Amino acid sequence: MPGNAKRVEKAIRWYAVSGLLLAGLIIALVAIIPFQARLFDMQKQHLIYSRELAVMMVDAFFQQLQDTAKQISIRIDNQPGQQQADIALQKIAQDELSAHASLIAIARVDKNDKKIFFVGAPTFKAQAIKKWVKEKPFLFELLEKNRHSLSISVPYISKKNQTGYDIFTFQLQKLEKMIHEKMKTKSSETFVYYIKDNHLHWLLDRDEDQSTFLFLESESLKHALTSAIKKKSSGVIFKNNQKTQAILTYASEKNMPWGVVVYANKAVLYHSITRIILILLTVIGVILFLFAVGLTSVLRPLSGRLLLRNEELEELVQKSKHELQTMNDQLYHIAMHDSLTNLMTRRAFYLRATEELSRCKRYQRSFAFFYIDLDHFKWVNDTIGHDAGDFLLKAVAMHLLSSVRKEDLVARLGGDEFVILITEKTDQASLNHVLSRVKSLEASPIYYAKQKINVKLSVGLAVYPEDADDISALLKIADYRMYQNKIKSRENV
Repeated sequence: MPGNAKRVEKAIRWYAVSGLLLAGLIIALVAIIPFQARLFDMQKQHLIYSRELAVMMVDAFFQQLQDTAKQISIRIDNQPGQQQADIALQKIAQDELSAHASLIAIARVDKNDKKIFFVGAPTFKAQAIKKWVKEKPFLFELLEKNRHSLSISVPYISKKNQTGYDIFTFQLQKLEKMIHEKMKTKSSETFVYYIKDNHLHWLLDRDEDQSTFLFLESESLKHALTSAIKKKSSGVIFKNNQKTQAILTYASEKNMPWGVVVYANKAVLYHSITRIILILLTVIGVILFLFAVGLTSVLRPLSGRLLLRNEELEELVQKSKHELQTMNDQLYHIAMHDSLTNLMTRRAFYLRATEELSRCKRYQRSFAFFYIDLDHFKWVNDTIGHDAGDFLLKAVAMHLLSSVRKEDLVARLGGDEFVILITEKTDQASLNHVLSRVKSLEASPIYYAKQKINVKLSVGLAVYPEDADDISALLKIADYRMYQNKIKSRENV
């Protein structure tokens, strides 16, 4: 193979492989932009899912405490062989207290708010008893912030038909540990908060979380979380400060003034997203490289066979150009000439009329429009047939062409409507002469398949610049005058 052909062959392979790699990289980069947004949205949805899971865990934990309190209250009054004296009840309560690691205090009050017994750590004040007794049977109240304990009141009826409330106080270390172990991930942390005395407090005692916790201490965030508790709502917040950008999704617990916040650092999220994208780009790059190697091996034998002599290529190009020009001419003729009458179409007429208007404005010349309509054309189509209608249109078109000069224009606007553009000769005598030649078609009938067709034409005239100075206005005037002449013709019949 000549040296020039080898260079062409190498160039083909080079451009093919380079184009493949470039196109692949462009497609990958274009696809990564929405993919990155989708990944971020998925990360946000994952945070929302984590939030809902945390709410379910908190709700289940409180329900478990409530069930435990009910069961212990029942067992205190139903121990066999006991006299159920106050001291005996206190002993039973002490045993129950020892059996539950998270239970730190049990108290019983009668219906008159009198304390019957109390065992465990003094985690509440006496004046709180009335508040518990008067409110719901299972009232949740957080006591002693630093210890994170929760008190639950349970109504009881003893064997002696005595009524009152058992008050159980539980430590919440188990909840803290559960949230910490099960909900913390590489990209997010989960916090539980509560509202007490119209103030927001965090259920948090882990030193490693303090830096993140400080980020949560802002008035706007506190307001949003407090509002979520009051309205039992949820939401997502994008929060920024000078050093950190974060996403926080929050929700309230249904039955208590508690809520959950899932916190994620945007930088951490974007780092994980970037890592996924880099892996994806690496995989795409390897695939493109392997595909390029395979393409090169395929193109090597094919490129030689694809090389043609310059003369053959030029001949093919010239032949294609000629065929294309022929097709363009045919398409132009089809677009500009009516297929039935071979007259100019509406589009072609508007183009030529616009050119004539520009010429007349430039040289201060005039021209005229004859707007022509076939009367009773619908009757011909409906009575004799559409073939007769087509025959009539062709006959009218030939007559109109023969009635004007070569420099004048004749067009079919559509249906049975025609228009003639008369250039230069716009004096009254010349226009009357053209009108008489056009109307001469009415003098003798036309025969189609031995059917007699009487031709009747309605004509309207408009002259530039006397009547108007643009094409659309002139045609409207000519059309209106044609319609008036049609009405007069019908009245005279």
